[in-house]
Amino acid sequence: KLLYSLGVYSFNRDQQNVSQTGVDRTHFNNYSLLQGIETKANYAYVTRVNVSSFSSSSDLITFDITNPERPRETSNYSFLHFVSDITIEGNFVFLTFNSDPYEPQEDFKGFYVMDISNPSVPAFLASYKTASDAISVSILGDYAYLGLGENGLEVIDISDPSSPLRAGMLAVPGATRGTFPKDNYLYIANGYDGLRTANLSQPASPALTGQNKSTGTLYAKKISLDGQYAYVLDTIPY
Repeated sequence: KLLYSLGVYSFNRDQQNVSQTGVDRTHFNNYSLLQGIETKANYAYVTRVNVSSFSSSSDLITFDITNPERPRETSNYSFLHFVSDITIEGNFVFLTFNSDPYEPQEDFKGFYVMDISNPSVPAFLASYKTASDAISVSILGDYAYLGLGENGLEVIDISDPSSPLRAGMLAVPGATRGTFPKDNYLYIANGYDGLRTANLSQPASPALTGQNKSTGTLYAKKISLDGQYAYVLDTIPY
């Protein structure tokens, strides 16, 4: 089942309380599925999939959040592909795409690089095709790490963001969903196999180093790190 999203919310946070301060619902309806959000300075970048019975498309919507109580759209960049993840590094937005179940003739698997030198209006810079679904992306230095589900991990050289190049592959048992690089390690949300780690001392040639599958693990889908702790989103595999 798909849970359709109703809007983009902003919150005021202190150490003990979180309270809603603003919302934008004007760009979202029962046929909108929000996939991700990243922020940089005074802008929020939201990915949206538009689905119906016959077709689908995606958007990268930019909001000016200078006034967090009133997010204001500044641009909307559309794709004929199914967006799956978003991350920001420097002046670039990286978007991954996987198979579009509604428009196979428009099928694109891989990632786009968008230039946000003008933060209010992202501009297309480059694309890179993968052989299988690109589910997630994370960046460390000059390399992008693409989670390819049951097809492992692909490493892309992005030292020149306008010309991404394949640098390596890593076979990962199970499904490579979310990834999070920190220091010399890549932490992998590994579906039914829990959490895995890979050594990045050679960034283009990661090597698996360990695994943790806690009792009760359902399906590790996303991961984030803070200090000495990893936080894993454990959910259903959809």
